[in-house]
Amino acid sequence: MNDNPAGGEVRITRAVMGALRERNLSGFEIWQWLGPVPGPNGELSEDTIYPTLHRLEERRLIEGSWQEEQEGTRRKYRITATGMRLANREGWGPIAFEPFGRTRYGSRNSTGNAQGSSGHGSDQNGGGWAWPTGTPPPIGSAAQPAVSADAVAVDTYLDSLQIALRLSPTYGSDVRHEIADHIADASARLTALGNSPASAVAEALEALGPPAVLADRIDEAQLTRRQLRRGLSWGSAAATLTGLVGFAVAFDVIDISVPWIVGLIAPIASRVGIHIHAPATAEWETQTFAIALCLGAFLSARRSMPFLADRSRQANSAVWRTWAVAGGLPLIAVAMLWPVALDPLAGLLMLCPPLAWVLGTRRPARLYGETITAGGLALCIAVVTVLTFLPGGRIWFYDATPRSAVDVSPAKIATATLVWAGQPGSPHLQVTVANLPAGWHDAAVQLWPAARIGPIIVPDSAASGPILVVPSGGFVDFATLPSGRPDWWVAVTAVGPDGRAYVVDDEVRYGYPHTTRTSIIAWLTGLF
Repeated sequence: MNDNPAGGEVRITRAVMGALRERNLSGFEIWQWLGPVPGPNGELSEDTIYPTLHRLEERRLIEGSWQEEQEGTRRKYRITATGMRLANREGWGPIAFEPFGRTRYGSRNSTGNAQGSSGHGSDQNGGGWAWPTGTPPPIGSAAQPAVSADAVAVDTYLDSLQIALRLSPTYGSDVRHEIADHIADASARLTALGNSPASAVAEALEALGPPAVLADRIDEAQLTRRQLRRGLSWGSAAATLTGLVGFAVAFDVIDISVPWIVGLIAPIASRVGIHIHAPATAEWETQTFAIALCLGAFLSARRSMPFLADRSRQANSAVWRTWAVAGGLPLIAVAMLWPVALDPLAGLLMLCPPLAWVLGTRRPARLYGETITAGGLALCIAVVTVLTFLPGGRIWFYDATPRSAVDVSPAKIATATLVWAGQPGSPHLQVTVANLPAGWHDAAVQLWPAARIGPIIVPDSAASGPILVVPSGGFVDFATLPSGRPDWWVAVTAVGPDGRAYVVDDEVRYGYPHTTRTSIIAWLTGLF
């Protein structure tokens, strides 16, 4: 890293480094120590001291931290190892303290008139900053909290400053507190010199200059390309980790919990005549993938935004658009190119992850706050529940009215149980009728083509009879059945004690083969 300052900044850099060689100082103390430092491109003045310190800190020549002092917490600066190497290489020695020639901060003679020096901090002899170490001034003990007659003016100045800053909340708050300490120290010094509290505060504010101008200078010093690259690195790492974990957890929870909930509800609902069907289709898998991707994208954006803002020192409002585009474009690519089973609902859900990312950037978490809130979790569960259990979405009710030539059992439906056996994913299954009541015999299984009508699945009214009838213990090969049927209405018939055949159980069964997988971009290309 090139730590050498530009030509016009060498004199100011040398002055600050010399003041910090042997002691840690606050910004106000550095100003008291050095006074104005003229240079080819301007001077180190009271309204540029903090932009200058922040610029040197960004270049890692000095480092600031909050420390407890007798008069309160103060931000102190120290020279870093990088700064010390630069000072040693350039031969910059420490600078002794000697008050500079400003009436507002100078000493007074016995008559009460101000008598300042002629600006020793600027080194009139042109020999450079090479004075021996002196005794540091008692600035901390002299700077008592100012009793301001115009506290509203101070608050107004600080509020205007913080609003004008384009820094992240953490660094914006640090700047506000540091400038507030400077105002308190400066007004206390001026009050000790005989100024009224109100005029002391007014003069201290005037010396700092307009808050908008000061904010622009501080922003320029802190918002650098290096800080932005650092923020992007941290944000990318946080986004990747949170996104992968969020997606994996959400996918597993939805994939495991929804079938379990449906299986729990279905027997209860069937007792009151409501039959629920949840086909394990490829579209179902696509919906689960899309919902989990939405949740992962939202959590990833919500968690990464504060890291991006804090590490780059940018305010959320200044970087969210860039971050929304940076994360949204890859998600759009995934949504458009990932091979999935598409239908209108699945296609719509696959387009939602980029929107979820943008929403997450607009609702970032606190840097070290909770990522998932109780309200957000409740809203998430509500949305997933509606999308999953919405009739006609992925969960259907089905009409159990038989369309076969036999009657409904005089006993309750589900007096028998269908048992399917076979290799997972295989269309070739064995079907057995179990738990048939005593006195019932000749159980058989009928397969009718089913049709989806809105939220209800019913046996196809156009069918004149069952497609297939097999006895209990027989085999059904869905791959040999007519294609284009996503569902089959399965009716179990048995002969009762009275010698008549009845329907004793029924269900809906998903047919084979699965829906062909494709991508949205391939589907759109096929339309033209």
